[in-house]
Amino acid sequence: MSKSFLLVGGNFINKGAEAMLKTVQAQILDIYPNAKVYVFCRYNEREIAERQGFIPVYRNLVGVRKLAYQFYSKSTAKLSAFVGIKPLPFADITPMTDMKKKIKSLDMGIDVSGYAYGDTRDYRQPLETMKAMKYCQQLGGKFVFMPQAWGSFTLPKVIEKVKEMLEMSDDYFVRDEVSRDYMAGLLGKPASSIPVYPDIAFSFRKPDPAIGAKILADCGRKESNKKLIVVAPNMRVYARVS
Repeated sequence: MSKSFLLVGGNFINKGAEAMLKTVQAQILDIYPNAKVYVFCRYNEREIAERQGFIPVYRNLVGVRKLAYQFYSKSTAKLSAFVGIKPLPFADITPMTDMKKKIKSLDMGIDVSGYAYGDTRDYRQPLETMKAMKYCQQLGGKFVFMPQAWGSFTLPKVIEKVKEMLEMSDDYFVRDEVSRDYMAGLLGKPASSIPVYPDIAFSFRKPDPAIGAKILADCGRKESNKKLIVVAPNMRVYARVS
C-alpha cells in the first residue's frame, strides 16, 4: 500500500509558501516514489495543485454556496461592528468535508506554514489546524510542524490553544532564534531544547528548464537567443500595482 501525506499551511499564491510545499513534496517522493501527497488549497488553486502532482483538498464554495458564504461573512462582520463585538480573527479554514471524502488513510500530516501561530494570527488558526491533526491521528498518522516563525505569545487564548496544539503534535521545529525564545517561554522549556533548522524554502530545487520553456511558449514567446529577465512579484506586491 502506498504512503499518504497531507501538507497544510502552504499555498500557490505566495512564492515562498509554494516553494515550501514543493520542497517537502520532492523529499517525500525521493523516499516514497509512489506516495500520494495531498495538499490543502483554495478552490481556485486546485488545477495548479493537480498540475504539480498534488491531490488538492479544498472547500468547494462556488455559485450559490459562495454567495451565501460571502453574505454571511459580511453580515456577521457588520453586525459585530454595530454591537461593538470584536470580529473573529482570520484563519485558513480547514476543508474537513473534502478531507474526509478524499483521505481514507494517512501516514503523516505536515504543517509547512511560514508564519501562522502567534499573537498576530490570534487563536483561530491553531483551532483550525487541530481539526486536521485530530483526523490525521484518527487515521493512525503522525503530525509534525516544519521549521517556521513562531510567536509572540502574550494573549491568553493564543497561549492556551498553541500549547494544546503543540502537545498534540509528534514534533515541531523553529527556523530562527527569536522564535526559539518565544517557544521556550510558551512551553516553559530551556531554549536549548527547542530544535532550530533553516527555512525549508531555501532547499527548493530548481525545475527542469524545459518546464520554464513550456510556460514561456504558452505565453506566446517564441524561442530566441536573446537573454530574458522574468519578474515574478509576490501577490501582495502585485495587488498594489496597476
